[in-house]
Amino acid sequence: MKTKPCLNCGKTIIKPQNESLKNWEYRHKFCSKSCSAIYRKVLVKYQFKNGQKALHPIKKGQHLSKQTQFKKNQVPWNKNTKGLMNTWNKGKRFTKISGSLHWNWKNGISKLNHLIRNLPEMKIWINYIFKRDNYTCKKCGQYGGKLHAHHKKPFSIILKQNNITTIKEALNCKELWKKSNGVTLCIKCHKKTDSYLWKNNVNS
Repeated sequence: MKTKPCLNCGKTIIKPQNESLKNWEYRHKFCSKSCSAIYRKVLVKYQFKNGQKALHPIKKGQHLSKQTQFKKNQVPWNKNTKGLMNTWNKGKRFTKISGSLHWNWKNGISKLNHLIRNLPEMKIWINYIFKRDNYTCKKCGQYGGKLHAHHKKPFSIILKQNNITTIKEALNCKELWKKSNGVTLCIKCHKKTDSYLWKNNVNS
């Protein structure tokens, strides 16, 4: 059975059976939290000289090294710099490996429907459909949970019929943003529709 004295009160500390000897010797130096708090308030530092432990109490405001000790009337290096110090790349786009310079660039093959669905206008349209339908599935009546804003007329068909090839054309297309074309469905009911993941893996 391993034991050692508490650094503050001298009470014997017994090593637990489920703890390694290395961890016990390194961590457990006090018998209680109160002894640890009392000991640390005094700010005692161990200093080894000639193989013996000598106690040297450190006064409040005193530093361990005279070279790094803050001197009286010394002006801090960061005084009056609040809000002025910025990182070198703040507000800058790292263009060295972006776009065509990136190693995985594939000539801009991102699908148009994916880009349109990530527009803020599409998020506004989806939120309107949810609020109008009171966050309730119009087929099974499920309230809340994971809901989808379903296009009655499929999203991909609208893009084909209006010959939409750019985001600007999509924003100007009134049929694409018709609020009467949207309905709230839960995931189960959405999967039952004919246009769910239709041909081009589009979540309509």
